[in-house]
Amino acid sequence: MKNKLLTLILLTFLSPVMADPVFTLSMQVDQMSKLYGFANAEDMFDRFDGISLSNEFPDYMREISEIKGQIDYRGMPMIMSYAHNSAILVFDVPSLGIHQTFDGNGNRDVANDLFVEFLKGEGGDIINRINKHLAQLSPVDPFAGNPTSLMGSMVGTTFDDGTQIVRNPINVSPSSNAGENLLATGIQFGSMTQGGTNVDVWSIPIQYTWAEEDGHNLTFKMPISMIDAAGSKSYKFGLGLAYQMPMSKRWLLTPSFEYGLMGSEDLLSAGQIISVSVTSLYTFDPVGDGISISVGNMLGAYKTLPTTIGDIDVDPDISSQVMKNGLIIDTKNTLFDMKVNVQYFVSDTRFFGDNLYAEHYNEVGFSVTPVKKGGIYDYLGISFTYLFSSSADDIDGVKLGLVYTF
Repeated sequence: MKNKLLTLILLTFLSPVMADPVFTLSMQVDQMSKLYGFANAEDMFDRFDGISLSNEFPDYMREISEIKGQIDYRGMPMIMSYAHNSAILVFDVPSLGIHQTFDGNGNRDVANDLFVEFLKGEGGDIINRINKHLAQLSPVDPFAGNPTSLMGSMVGTTFDDGTQIVRNPINVSPSSNAGENLLATGIQFGSMTQGGTNVDVWSIPIQYTWAEEDGHNLTFKMPISMIDAAGSKSYKFGLGLAYQMPMSKRWLLTPSFEYGLMGSEDLLSAGQIISVSVTSLYTFDPVGDGISISVGNMLGAYKTLPTTIGDIDVDPDISSQVMKNGLIIDTKNTLFDMKVNVQYFVSDTRFFGDNLYAEHYNEVGFSVTPVKKGGIYDYLGISFTYLFSSSADDIDGVKLGLVYTF
């Protein structure tokens, strides 16, 4: 695993990663075949337009030639076809037993337009079944089923709310900000390989904490993210509340509520998720000079909502229960004559409920935060995380974070 991790780091910083496109199309027109890759779903379906076909296939005869397109739609096999001398588009999803036809009344371009509107939501329950199945089948679904999806990122930020050191008054370095309100922001970057596709995630975490002298803290958060899966862009926006409650000198409970919204024109996908959860953090007695061990445990429930964004209208009806457990080692160190808190962590995340592509993954990493002493470096923290999945062995990657709290 050490060599694999080193390779991932080098690929992340030194060179672009060659990866599979999100959409592929193998098209056969009469006896001629071609293979294409796409980052945008509508660009792919535009290949069935009469002008595109005429440009790509010199022998194509409009409304007459036989066409068969075998599609890899984010990991889901689909088939689009026109019989000889027919303007009826036939659409099949073998894994779901879906068979639909679109009659262009003699015009194949009209049939193509009807099909795209169908995919955007006019297909109703059929499209909802497809989107739900994509969360189970696709390693790059932006909504659910993998670490970079909307649901996956919500689980991560919720767990962090209950285990972050900077607002925990019972850690090895007792927080000197008890009773001090805090604003935190920064930038986070992740580079993952998911099912052969490279997925980059850029995030801006924004949160504000109202802190009481007794350690009771209320945090409002608003994370914003952009995901690039081999050129296919999607965007995430979240709102959340977390309330930290010291139950004893060493035990902290944090109930949380979170809302997330995702939209992607490239992937013809959109979605909303709400969640409720509770995170427990217990810190044991120090095991040495400036060393303590904490155990974090989170239980959460996540539910999708019907969503309409622009022309996209979906309701995949996905419900998940999530358990995330982590072990955290906090240490006091000196780095370049500066006192710092170094935190080492390992976590295990498991999803239950509706089937998902990656239902189990682990993270290991560390973070470094200078001890408050006045000045710009008060709460300038950096973090590094390596993530890998045991339930989907084609998912792994690294995450980097830089957060400034003031």
